[in-house]
Amino acid sequence: MLKYRRILRASAQRIANAANRVVDFEIGGVHWTAKTLTSQGNRAQEKTFGADFLGVLHLDLPEYVVRKGFLAQAKLADGWSRTSQAEWDRMIGQCKKMLSLTPASFVFVYSTTGITVIPAIAIISATDRCPLSSFYSSRLSRFYENHFKSFIGDMRLSEASIGVLEDLAVEKGLLLEAHTTELELRKRLSA
Repeated sequence: MLKYRRILRASAQRIANAANRVVDFEIGGVHWTAKTLTSQGNRAQEKTFGADFLGVLHLDLPEYVVRKGFLAQAKLADGWSRTSQAEWDRMIGQCKKMLSLTPASFVFVYSTTGITVIPAIAIISATDRCPLSSFYSSRLSRFYENHFKSFIGDMRLSEASIGVLEDLAVEKGLLLEAHTTELELRKRLSA
C-alpha cells in the first residue's frame, strides 16, 4: 500500500480542493462552507489511531444544532481483490485503532466509479480477507446525507482544529459548517 501513498494523498487533496470550491454556497436560506485543515505534526502520525482524516460537521439552524464528526481511512479499490495478508492485517489494525476511539469510523474506498464508504466495524468483522467490493457500502452522497441527518457521527469528535488533529494523530481534517442566513432568519421571525 505504500506505493499508493502519493496517489491517496493527491486524491485527498483533489477532494479537499473540490470541497473548498463547491461547499461555499447558499441553498434554501442555509449557507454552507468547508474548511480543510492539515496537521503540522509527524507524517507517520496515522499509526496512532489509523485514520487518514477527520470529518467534522457543525449545523447551526434555528430548529437543529449539532456538532459531531467521524474518522476515516482511505483505500484505493484497485488491487484489493489481490491484496496480501499483511496488507489486509494492516487495514484491520487501522480500523481497530479508529474504533478504539469512536464507533463513527469508516473506510472510504476510492475507485474509477466513485467513492464508497464501508463501516470500519464491517471490515474488522470479516472472518477472511475479501475484496472491498464484497462489503455492504454506501455511495459518498448517501453517506453525507446520513451524516447530515445524524444517523452517522460522534459528538465527541466535534472540533476541527490543528490542535485536535495533532491530538488525534490525524493529518487531514474537513470541517463542514451550515448556518441560517440573516435573510432566512428574518423571514422566519416575521412569519
